[in-house]
Amino acid sequence: MYVHLLKRETLEAAYLEARRKDGAPGEDGETFERIEERGREEFLARIAEELRTGTYRPRPYRRREIPKEGGKVRVISIPSIRDRTVQGALRLILEPIFEADFSDSSFGARPGRSAHEAIETVKQGLRQRKHRVVDVDLKGFLGFEFRWERSPRTGKWYAHRSPRKKKVTEVLGKVRDTLRAGRALPIRAAVERVNGIVRGWVNYFRVGNSGQAFGKVKQYVERKVRRFVAKRAGRRGLGWKRWSREVVYGAWGLYGDYRVRYYNPSKARLQPNGIITPVR
Repeated sequence: MYVHLLKRETLEAAYLEARRKDGAPGEDGETFERIEERGREEFLARIAEELRTGTYRPRPYRRREIPKEGGKVRVISIPSIRDRTVQGALRLILEPIFEADFSDSSFGARPGRSAHEAIETVKQGLRQRKHRVVDVDLKGFLGFEFRWERSPRTGKWYAHRSPRKKKVTEVLGKVRDTLRAGRALPIRAAVERVNGIVRGWVNYFRVGNSGQAFGKVKQYVERKVRRFVAKRAGRRGLGWKRWSREVVYGAWGLYGDYRVRYYNPSKARLQPNGIITPVR
């Protein structure tokens, strides 16, 4: 299989995939912009030659600490673009081979699979009275709380999925901190920062029984934004009479799409990644 790693189309496909994902430079400080300026052809040819002659050696990773709750940090290691290209080429070759042997109920770090699909699988399993879970990262992989409840409308039992309270608290804290840090920003600019936080959170938790949590988040965010604007105007209160919701969600541009949507596995499943056709 090593001979396939040396092929120009494999290395270029891996490089283009890494470039689409962008990402920070590694320990050597090399960026995609610099590589393109010097010439992608030369960059890939040098990698291929090192692999062919056996002189290729991975470079040290750049370590970066990401703050977590409780004062803890998560350390991530960032490889150079050169090493990202080689790693990506190896994945393109090996992934289809190992992918065929994975269980259909396995979702971690697999192409075309998502956390939403894993959540749907858990829900279906609960409906089939499969209440025993083996080696599944439900507490940490997903952010949902699962409860076996009886529907007040139909009387049937179902798997109730809603955002964990901790996840709701986290997003509310981020909105609060963002507005505090943006006191000097124009209203639209501050609101757009809030939108970036809320939009991603809502899109992730949009599947399941998230209506109650969404209502809480929407109310909190609107109140915080109103208070932010009122302080800037030197006024007290939240301006319920002064600023209508058309102003808040229209003129200020506050994100307001908190609709819960039903998950459709057939539409969500993507095809596994394969060799990418290089675009010159």
